[in-house]
This record gives sequence, C-alpha cells and structure tokens, in this order.
Amino acid sequence: MHITRLSEAGFIQVGRGFINVTENGLKATGYHNSPVILIVRVEPRHQLEAYEKIKRIHATEIFRVSGDADFALILERSELDKVIQDIYAIEGVLETKSLIATEVVR
Repeated sequence: MHITRLSEAGFIQVGRGFINVTENGLKATGYHNSPVILIVRVEPRHQLEAYEKIKRIHATEIFRVSGDADFALILERSELDKVIQDIYAIEGVLETKSLIATEVVR
C-alpha cells in the first residue's frame, strides 16, 4: 500500500524486480542535485529582526551560524536569484556570498 502511494505521488517508479527513486522523490528526502550555500552577514543591531524574516525565506535549510557570518542557507540553484532579492529586502543585511556546488565529492 505504501509503495502504491509513493508511486502515485511520483516519488518512485516501480517495475518487476526494481524500485527507482525519482527526482521528485530525491527532493522530498532533502537530496540536493545542485545546491547553493548562501552566506549572509547582518548588522549586529538588526540580528533579531533579520532572524525572524530569514527563517521565513524559502530554502531547503537555514542555519544561524557563528564566525564570519550570521546565517547560512542551503537552497537549489534555481532559487538563488529570488532568495537573494528576499534577503536584500531585509533591513540590516550587509553582505551575501554564494557558494555554488560544482561537484559532489564522496
């Protein structure tokens, strides 16, 4: 019954003797085909306001970090332009850096 539901939802392909996870299935599990890591620096006096707004941005994962940056967002490459627009609409954002994955190293 579970396999039928996953197949109908487009997450897997099922055949005689095999089950393939589709691209939609991989995305649903959090797998990133072409991820971007977006690093964000915010003015200290705007940290709390920025935090509340950044956590509502459409990204796969959002981390509050320490060190040279304040936030790190993981998102799909296709979302980058939109997310950067949303980030720069937040008061206090000083800088962003985009790290675009070119190869998976395992």
